Amino acid sequence: MRNKIITTFFLSFILCMGILHISTPDQSFSEHENRVLASFPTFNSQQLFSGTFTDKFETYVTDQFFAKNMWLGMKAKAEQAWGKQGNNGIYFGDHDFLLEPFTRTDEQMTKNIDYINDFAEQLTDTNTFMMLVPTAIAIYPKYTPAYAPTDSQKDVLGLAEQSLNHSISFINIYDELAMHKHEPIYFRTDHHWTMRGAYYGYVETAKQMGLDPLSKDAFDKQTVSDDFYGTHHSKANDFMVKSDNIEYYKPITDRRVEITYDQGDITHSLVTWDALKTKDQYRFFLDGNHRVVTIETNAKSDQKLVVIKDSYAHAFIPFLVAHFSEIHVLDLRYFHESVTDYIDLHSITDVLFLYNIPTFSSDKNLMWLKR
Repeated sequence: MRNKIITTFFLSFILCMGILHISTPDQSFSEHENRVLASFPTFNSQQLFSGTFTDKFETYVTDQFFAKNMWLGMKAKAEQAWGKQGNNGIYFGDHDFLLEPFTRTDEQMTKNIDYINDFAEQLTDTNTFMMLVPTAIAIYPKYTPAYAPTDSQKDVLGLAEQSLNHSISFINIYDELAMHKHEPIYFRTDHHWTMRGAYYGYVETAKQMGLDPLSKDAFDKQTVSDDFYGTHHSKANDFMVKSDNIEYYKPITDRRVEITYDQGDITHSLVTWDALKTKDQYRFFLDGNHRVVTIETNAKSDQKLVVIKDSYAHAFIPFLVAHFSEIHVLDLRYFHESVTDYIDLHSITDVLFLYNIPTFSSDKNLMWLKR
């Protein structure tokens, strides 16, 4: 009798899930995973006998499974309750932090430093700076689960500083961020720093560049979102973690800007308000990833800056508009032209490399500096 009840329940569950799957419209895009989902595959005898159809059908069912995010979340919480330290490469940290471990890749990092050294040697009358930003797991090691492995980012900072040419000014903000670790300088559910964390990085950068950094009183600090869930949340599927706030440092003094994205769309705002209505709310800062962004400002300065960067620069660059007449933002994932020619063409006076440490350690796109 007991076996019959279990069998009946199991078959009923499968039947119900099948009905729900059929009756629920397919989704073309998952905001939670930030990717296109598989659609129902085309059926023909050739694909069936080759096994292609069954492979595509399995992917389709996985992507379109009814309440997929809920089931993944339940799985993650069950594993966490049994002592699992993380899910999909993300640790379940203390204080609702989702933390990504760092693995050193010295071979690629050495190549990247060599690319920058060779690039800097080609520049004349241009100041070159470099800042590598530690990620949250480096600043909050005590939040990491016991015995959970992660490599030292502080050691990487030391190695990078020793390996750079003396003509490149290295900006080390590790101690400055650690000093403010009790403030929300990183998102708990995302891999980025917050605009507050970027502000502390800006202060140190401005000093290194010989600029007079703006005080916190120069900004009106606003919470523009209280329901942000970032990339770590999408991977970990921990639906019990509280959402993040997004804080915006709005300049009190009028900073007139004209921003051109990819030599096309023009705007006069450093932030994208519509992004707060989407899953990718970090796109609020400088509209996310672009090949080229050109910012013309009303700053009383003859200096022009090129920022070669990853997405950590997006919350950081708005602080710089008070100091440069032009800021050119290049993303080497998409910009494959000669950077030195670009610098000469636009009469650039300063260059800043800005990456987070894990990205810089593994990024293969700095090879484009050789053009």
